[in-house]
Amino acid sequence: MSRVMGSTLLLLAVLINVGVPIAACSIFAASVDGRSLFGSNVDDGNPHTYYEIVPAADDSTFGYITFGFNDPQGGLNEAGLAFDTNAVGEASLAPHSELPRHPGGPIGIVRKILQTADTVDRALEIAEAYSWGDSLRNQWFFADSSGDAVVISAGSDGQLEFTRKPPGDGYLLSTNINRAGPVPVGFCWRYRTIDRMLHEHIGRGEISVALFTEILDAAHQEAVFLRDGVLLNTVYSNIFDLESQEITLYYWFQFDSPLTLRLQEELAKGAQRVRIRDLFPATVVQEAAAIQAAHLERVEQLRVYPWLQTTLALCAIVSTAVLALLRSR
Repeated sequence: MSRVMGSTLLLLAVLINVGVPIAACSIFAASVDGRSLFGSNVDDGNPHTYYEIVPAADDSTFGYITFGFNDPQGGLNEAGLAFDTNAVGEASLAPHSELPRHPGGPIGIVRKILQTADTVDRALEIAEAYSWGDSLRNQWFFADSSGDAVVISAGSDGQLEFTRKPPGDGYLLSTNINRAGPVPVGFCWRYRTIDRMLHEHIGRGEISVALFTEILDAAHQEAVFLRDGVLLNTVYSNIFDLESQEITLYYWFQFDSPLTLRLQEELAKGAQRVRIRDLFPATVVQEAAAIQAAHLERVEQLRVYPWLQTTLALCAIVSTAVLALLRSR
């Protein structure tokens, strides 16, 4: 067997074994002895990420911050309620004409939750008060300072499904497989990695920002080829301490260069929206740019091998077909 054919079959076998979409984010929440932490890697081919500060509108609402793209991807409010979201593929929802639709769609519902909810239970009350539309392509992860957490996703019956964290010490996590769907979550290597690490450390009563950083590093993604000239990377990562409301932020999987923000201090700055890269020292931003430039250079070098382009396309088709077959069972 030629080296080209061997490499092709190996790559194909890997993608079939994984059987999950390449585009990805990883989210997890854990609580031990009254301390609750929330972490996420945001993996995308879009490097244009933003940070937004939204102060409280009045005494009856909460101020909050968000990270994300044009729309928020995740955030934290001053009651200690956090959220983030995974793309999981579009799933149909049953119509609920008796419920109002939020003019902002699912993002509008999530913003209302951040603005008015202090617990997961209250977040679910708001979520159930609205129609989420005819379909849902994301699942929504919420956690609060008491240690409660939930993933909201589309169930096989077209209703919203709620996957709850068990009470007490423990954890909940999600990647890019619907927690309410038929595909086993263990098909995702990132899910297996995070699950193993959390199980091991929570079982010993250990929880810390350092542990969450280690987990984020183990599950981060780097230079995954998506399409012509576009690479998926972990564009930022965040850890929220839901009680102290301290935020640890990382840019482009540079886990040795954390940025620490304190929610109340951020809210005192007033409403603003800036690029996430503008929060970091120039050296960190320059290193991220150098990493991306090196990856893109290697992609350009691979263009001289037409067989690789064909292989990548074939693998993408097979991976999609395998996932569709699993979902149909």
